[in-house]
Amino acid sequence: MQHQTHIEIPRRKLVVALHDKNLEHLTRRFLENYSSKLNLDYSFVRCPQQLVGIVEREETLAVLMDVNLGSPGSDDFSRGQNIYDLISKKPAYGFMAVTGLEEWNHPRHKIPKEMIKIKPYDTYKVLEALANYPHRSLVYRNA
Repeated sequence: MQHQTHIEIPRRKLVVALHDKNLEHLTRRFLENYSSKLNLDYSFVRCPQQLVGIVEREETLAVLMDVNLGSPGSDDFSRGQNIYDLISKKPAYGFMAVTGLEEWNHPRHKIPKEMIKIKPYDTYKVLEALANYPHRSLVYRNA
């Protein structure tokens, strides 16, 4: 008789930081329904400083955030850039920033274009991609 080994895949951590209440509600509903299937533990924050603290202390993490978190309607993307700069130093990470702009074309920011989603977007596909980090098109692995 052959002995089978059960390997448990650790749940991935996702932090959602959206100031758009409708989008946050939609994302929360998706996660309530699909987090088990996606193997995700998740939390929601609205405070940029709280998000920075989480990103600084977690070794591996995925983040879904408004690129201008805390400044709805503004073109101040420094908070999104700050979180991207922090998380991109991790050994493995997932990152996706969302924006209401019709086009992402800001050369002064170094967030890769493939890590920006323009609203509206397919919530399930974004969550699925973040759940599967590292993923070549959305997530980078540092050597």
